[in-house]
Amino acid sequence: EIARRVGVSRIPVREAIIVLEREGWLRTEPHRGTFVNAFDERAITDRFALHSRFFGFAARRAIDRMSPADLDELTTLAARLDRVTSPAGVARANDAYLTRLVELAASSRLQTVLRSIAQVVPGNFFAAVPASIPVQKRGVAAVHAAIEAGDGEAADRAWNAIADEHAAEVVTMIAERERHRGASPPSSST
Repeated sequence: EIARRVGVSRIPVREAIIVLEREGWLRTEPHRGTFVNAFDERAITDRFALHSRFFGFAARRAIDRMSPADLDELTTLAARLDRVTSPAGVARANDAYLTRLVELAASSRLQTVLRSIAQVVPGNFFAAVPASIPVQKRGVAAVHAAIEAGDGEAADRAWNAIADEHAAEVVTMIAERERHRGASPPSSST
């Protein structure tokens, strides 16, 4: 039915369903059909928590593998993130820092996993959730301080703190939008 309504063959629809299922937006139950997964507080919190685990892993690996010149480059990128103020500038500087951190981790499997993770908030996260800008700046500063100290566990804790704050901001933002529309906010049930 979707293929017919959109005017395409069934193959692109099946491929889209596979991608959306892989990203966690859908679930397929054999002999029953495909269903949209709940987009509730737990789903949002889980996504940010998982994301932080991957970046904690990246920080630990980067600490073990980077040279002093690599650390200097990462320090420059962290300083750039701290200076920018516009959502677009924060997005660019944050992406540069995270991309370099993942490169320094030198894990192709990590890169593959991170490419497969869908965004909770489409577009520029920092424009959509402006309260996330100081959270990210503070958090990356804490992560980077831990990296400079060679403390992977502290970097991991800092990523977890960032994730918790971002998840709370997104849940609050969605709840406020739903209140304005007259609908129920995301609940913690699944």
